Amino acid sequence: GAPVTLTASAASGAGSAAVSATTQVYANLEPAVGDIDLGNRFGLPFSSDAIAAPSVGQRVAVPMRINLGSSGVFTFTSFNLKYPAAWLRVHSIAYNLPSAYTAGNANWCNNNTAGEVSCAASAGYAATLLKNQVYTIGTISFV
Repeated sequence: GAPVTLTASAASGAGSAAVSATTQVYANLEPAVGDIDLGNRFGLPFSSDAIAAPSVGQRVAVPMRINLGSSGVFTFTSFNLKYPAAWLRVHSIAYNLPSAYTAGNANWCNNNTAGEVSCAASAGYAATLLKNQVYTIGTISFV
């Protein structure tokens, strides 16, 4: 994504020069409670190292982050991530779920259809470690 340019200017008083500064930032989103967001939490949303934009053929890791709020219960039915198959292909899908949850959901995401990653999970899992924080549930790597 392109950076957002922020400009701050102080109003000049009589006889003083105007002061202004500009900087570029990336608008990374934090998922709302019960929502999933994709991309790095800081820096470039989609990059190889969250600092530099990726080059052609370079692997790009896209974290999947969820906000469980105060319930701490990880329950969702499914979500699909669509991407341009002409430009990207899935290299790998890594999971970062609590071991008690992965017992029944070892490979809950697949890339059986070009241009789409489908994720579906079954039973919920309550974990106090996941309460009131954004948790990275996995990473999809593209090339």
